[in-house]
Amino acid sequence: MILNMDFGETIQNNNGNMKKKLLGFFFLFIQAYTFLSCNRINKIDQIADYSNMDTIMYDIKSGNAIPRDKALDMVRFIKLETTKDNLIGKIDQVLFGDSTIIVVDKKNAKAIYLFDYDGKYIGRISRIGNGPHEYIGIKYVTKRTDGKIAVFDELKNHIMLFNERGSYVSEINTDLFANSFEFMDTTNIMFNISNRYYRGYKPYDCYSFALKDIEMDIKYLFGYAYFGEDFHMVRNYNLYNYGDTLYCNVNFNDMIYVMGKDGVTAKYSLILKPHSASDFSFKTQDEYESIRKDYPFFDGDFIELKDYSYIHYRGMSSKLMFDLIYNHNTKTTKSVSNYFNSPLLSFFSYPITRYSDNTLVCCVNASQVMIFKDNLFEKSGATEELNLLYMDLSADSNPILFFYEVIAQ
Repeated sequence: MILNMDFGETIQNNNGNMKKKLLGFFFLFIQAYTFLSCNRINKIDQIADYSNMDTIMYDIKSGNAIPRDKALDMVRFIKLETTKDNLIGKIDQVLFGDSTIIVVDKKNAKAIYLFDYDGKYIGRISRIGNGPHEYIGIKYVTKRTDGKIAVFDELKNHIMLFNERGSYVSEINTDLFANSFEFMDTTNIMFNISNRYYRGYKPYDCYSFALKDIEMDIKYLFGYAYFGEDFHMVRNYNLYNYGDTLYCNVNFNDMIYVMGKDGVTAKYSLILKPHSASDFSFKTQDEYESIRKDYPFFDGDFIELKDYSYIHYRGMSSKLMFDLIYNHNTKTTKSVSNYFNSPLLSFFSYPITRYSDNTLVCCVNASQVMIFKDNLFEKSGATEELNLLYMDLSADSNPILFFYEVIAQ
């Protein structure tokens, strides 16, 4: 009623009064919008529960390090079949369905390749275009809780759903720019919006995560992260889905959280001694790069297993790069050294995901495997495993998946 009355009065006034009234109306609108926005943010902002979390602590100088073959056991490898229709440029993601291995090549092929668990090629999802049921690009791929393959096209603002044989099912319209997303169930979606909405952009305003339903109504926002106008770096990974549980970390806050429909719980505090790069304050990219020269940092490489947590720290030199394995039962943390005797442990690199309870998965290019061939046969002889690995393998073959079980005690 007030706005209608003011607007009616402006019609009857002269031009000068009209301008004043309209200006007053404009400021009234801005104040009302700001008030409502602030209250909306207060209602949906989510504070984590820190009452029951574990500490994963490691001392770089005096910590406990064990040889690679005391921490890991290579249990299997799968050679992904190579055909003229499925040449994979680079594996960005690997997902495991009930009967299908889902391999994502976001940039080179912009396709999703489907294999069975023997590595035999089934088919692919490749729907590049701007028409119905097509995507311009693949931002991220995940599995919904009902097994559907979900493909996020950020440019078209939609999520396309496919079955495990690559057939189109349906799609969900979105309204967010996001680095990645995960389904909490079939109706709730967690979006990783780290560094996608800058300071002052309401309601997202430097938050890291937004939980939304399929109608795109916000359930809550979590993880306010603002460092400075000149700092826009993001960790490699901030959102994870392991064992049907969603985990996250807020940019450069060395905590791992568990995300639920109604709230967020702190799971692990990561403490590196004497220091990690995140222990220092910084506001610009240059300040952070200077810190990285002397201190390692957690870049988001985290895999939660049934009995262990795997964490990788990066640094500007090899001395500042190492793997940690945290034992959930003993509450101890050990680093994994590069010393080993088992030949197939040569191919252990940064794991891309988890398989089963305590198994890490590494993707290795065939060209890299071929480089090791002569040396491995010379040291180990023509073992059955090596013969199977190199049978019909060339440098142009598709990558190989290596499965390593964590056995650290």
